[in-house]
Amino acid sequence: MVTVEYDAVSYHALPKGLINSRHRFKYVLVFLFLAVSVFIFLLRDIVTLEGLSCHTAWLFFPPRNSSCAAYTQKTPQPSQHPVPTFCSHRGPGPTHDEALEDRRLLDAIAWPQPPAGPVPAPLNQTSDPAHSLFAILPSRGLRAWRVGDQLEALVQMKDFQGRSKRHGGDFLVARLHSPALGAGVAGRVVDHLDGSYSALFPLPWAGPATATVTMVHSSEAVAVLRRLRERWPNRIFFHSLYRVGNLSETTACLPCLPPDYPLRPLCNHTDPHTGEPWYCYKPERLGCDFRVNHAMGGYQKPLYSKQEALLFRSGVNLKVVLHASGPDSIDVLPQKIDGQKLENSSTRAELVKYTPAGYYYQSYWKPVGGTPARRFDTSSSITQCLTGKVINMYGDSTMRQWFEYLSAFIPVFNLHRSKMVGPLMAVDSKHNILMKYRCHGPPIRIRPVVVS
Repeated sequence: MVTVEYDAVSYHALPKGLINSRHRFKYVLVFLFLAVSVFIFLLRDIVTLEGLSCHTAWLFFPPRNSSCAAYTQKTPQPSQHPVPTFCSHRGPGPTHDEALEDRRLLDAIAWPQPPAGPVPAPLNQTSDPAHSLFAILPSRGLRAWRVGDQLEALVQMKDFQGRSKRHGGDFLVARLHSPALGAGVAGRVVDHLDGSYSALFPLPWAGPATATVTMVHSSEAVAVLRRLRERWPNRIFFHSLYRVGNLSETTACLPCLPPDYPLRPLCNHTDPHTGEPWYCYKPERLGCDFRVNHAMGGYQKPLYSKQEALLFRSGVNLKVVLHASGPDSIDVLPQKIDGQKLENSSTRAELVKYTPAGYYYQSYWKPVGGTPARRFDTSSSITQCLTGKVINMYGDSTMRQWFEYLSAFIPVFNLHRSKMVGPLMAVDSKHNILMKYRCHGPPIRIRPVVVS
C-alpha cells in the first residue's frame, strides 16, 4: 500500500509536460507494434500485396516442402478456337541443307487428298475392311517361289455397301510372317489412287510365309486426322507449377509462341544448351524463376463430330485385318546353289523391287545389305561389350527400357529417384562399367518432372 500510494503521489507530483511525454511514448510504442503487425500480415498474405516482388518474398519466406498452398490459381485451359501456333520467333530460317531435308521428309509423308464431296462422307461410302479383299498374284511362269524373289498381293478396297472404292488414301500395313520360324518382314504398300493397292513382300527366308494386310485407317479417317493435325496442333497441352512459400500457380506451356503473344506475358524456358524452345504463360503473382516442375496437362476434348467418330471404331474400321480372296500363304524354296540369278517376281513392270532394312528370323533381327550385326544374348557377351565403358542414356521410355534391360546385368545404384524420370545409375566396379539414364526435356507425357 505504501508503494502504491507513493507511486500515485509521485505521479501526480510530476510536471504536466512530463506526463504528456510519457503518454506520447506509449502511443509511439503502440503505433510501432501495429505497424510491424500490419507489415508482417501483408507480407504473409502476399496475394493481396501489390508492388512487392517475388524475390523480396523469397528472402523472408523461402519455399517449403509442403503440398498445401495458401493460394492456387485455376489452371488456364488452352484455347478452344482452331488457331495454329507459329514458331517464327526461333530465329533465322533453315539452311539450304535443312530445307532440303525438310522437303524430303514432307515428301515421304505426303498422302493423297480425298476427292471433293461432302465432309465427312456418309459412313456407307467409306472404306470397309470386311468387304475389302486382297489376293496373292501368281509368279512369272508359275515357277516356285525362292529366297530373293518378290511377292506381290493386289488389294481392292470397298465401302460398306460392297462397292469398289474409286480413290486411294487408305492407310494400309502389310507384312509377311512365319510364326513357326519366328520370322517376319515388313511389306511395302503402293497406292494406285483408284481404290486398288499393291503390297510388295521380299522373300528373305526359306519355308512357310503368310501375307497379312491390315487397314489401320480409312481414307476418310485420314482426312479427319489431317485436319486435326493442321488446325489443332496443341491437342495435347502441358502445365508447369510455380511456387514460393505458400503461394503456387499453375500455367499452361507450349513449344511455340501462341498467336496472342505478346498480349500475354510468357516465361521463356528454352533449353540453353540445345536451343529447344519451351514457353509457359507467366504466373500472375510469381516470377519465372520459381518454376518447380513440368507435367502433362491432358488432352483437349474430342475435336471431331459424332459422325466422324464412327470412322474410328476398333474392330470395325480401325486396325482390321483384310480377308484374302484365295490362299494367303506360300512355301519359299532356298536359292539356287549354282548361283544362277533368278528374276522370278509377280510384280508389275512399273513397280520397283522393294528392299527392306532387315527382317526377323528365329526371333533375331537380320539386317539386309551386308551390314554385320552382333548378337548379345548372354550376360557374358553383354558384360564383355560394356567393360571399361561409360554409357549415357538420354531419351524417352524406349531408352529407359534399354536401361532396365541392361540393369539386369549391371547392379543398379539406388539414387532414390523416380524410375520413370531418373536420373538412374548402374555401376559395375569389377568391370569398370558406368551406365546412366535421364529422361529428355519437355514436352514429356509422364508424371510431373522436377525442373533441375
